Amino acid sequence: MKKSIFTLLFFIALWGCDKIDDPYQDYVPSAPTANTNNDSTSELLVDTTDQTQRVFIEDYTGHTCGNCTGAGYTARQLKQTYGDKMIVVGIHAGFFAEPYPPSAGKYTTDFRTAAGDEYYTFFNVQSNPTIWFDRENVLTSSTQAPWEAEIINRTSKNARVQLGLKIEYDSTSNTAQIELGAYFFDNIDSSLYVTLSLIEDSIVDWQKNYASGGDPDYPVGDVPDYVHRHVLRDNVNGIWGEQLAANAQKGDLFTKQYTYTPTNYLDIKHCSIVAYIYNNDHPTRKVLQVTEKHLITH
Repeated sequence: MKKSIFTLLFFIALWGCDKIDDPYQDYVPSAPTANTNNDSTSELLVDTTDQTQRVFIEDYTGHTCGNCTGAGYTARQLKQTYGDKMIVVGIHAGFFAEPYPPSAGKYTTDFRTAAGDEYYTFFNVQSNPTIWFDRENVLTSSTQAPWEAEIINRTSKNARVQLGLKIEYDSTSNTAQIELGAYFFDNIDSSLYVTLSLIEDSIVDWQKNYASGGDPDYPVGDVPDYVHRHVLRDNVNGIWGEQLAANAQKGDLFTKQYTYTPTNYLDIKHCSIVAYIYNNDHPTRKVLQVTEKHLITH
């Protein structure tokens, strides 16, 4: 019987609302091995009969980008139809994400992250909004039809791997115990990595909104009470995550464990963990599966 090797991650970010410069310098991951399928705890973690494929949508945005609100509007509309088959992460990066000085009185919040800045550069994002689907295809339009075509095409296929998350959050210590499981329905002969990101939803703050290409649910101009959705705030296990396996065989089940301490300015009741597995050998690191779970059960 193979044994699980669990990664224990102690991560404490001390940056208030400021940008993190190098939050992962002390993180040293260890590689896991596959479990047997007789591990009842892990089977509860991952449904080994569920081949539902979800799509990972990364929306590169910024609070002074008046067209970016159109992408947010499209995401909200499609979410009503496709539910948890689509998981969106809003990545504030680039020129339009830069904060104004405190004296400006608006757009002073820095939503940028070290991970978001790295992705913005690596994927050569040229403008906001830019929307990646599973890190395989990219759109720069907020028009609903092409988004929906991508979602239908990707979620209509059977998943090659399924993910599961278990989270126990202790409000007294502000600590989350996170367990990730990955079950494989196919052989995959590629280096497989997993990334866990912390997402905060429903942040009320300034946002520029244009009449053309913007969000029709908000007034035009500088909006002080815009609701920012699914904002990337942090990464649990580093910017690019860590290797889960050098390859995987059909029936393999892998698990990882983390201890994570969120920064104290976050609204925990609106926070969730988004976990995704990707092919590190692919030129754009194609995402194979994604899942999301709230820190606190709603």
